[in-house]
Amino acid sequence: MTALSARRPRAHPPSVVPADRQRHAKEWAYLGCAGAFGYGAMKVVWALGGTVGLRNPKHFHAIDNGLSAPGRFFDHWGTPILAGLAIVILLGLIYPWGDRPICARCCACSAGPGR
Repeated sequence: MTALSARRPRAHPPSVVPADRQRHAKEWAYLGCAGAFGYGAMKVVWALGGTVGLRNPKHFHAIDNGLSAPGRFFDHWGTPILAGLAIVILLGLIYPWGDRPICARCCACSAGPGR
């Protein structure tokens, strides 16, 4: 052991967040996930041709006429994809993803059967 490594400061233990603050943060994250899920579900219904919640469905479908194929794809599916990304980010802020057993299962599934 060298003198340089002997003087190296040790890593600090992770700060302990009070349980009520953790619970409050999880509640807000779940509320945000519920809102993003509801918005994304509504946009998926619209992308599949539904007219739920539209006052003038003809106006909604008339907008598609001026768009190219990639433009229509992103117009219909861009916001549901972003809503799904928002859900993943919100859950990622409150859960330590690297330490969860689900990551091990996902990695095992991606390796294939028998490995």
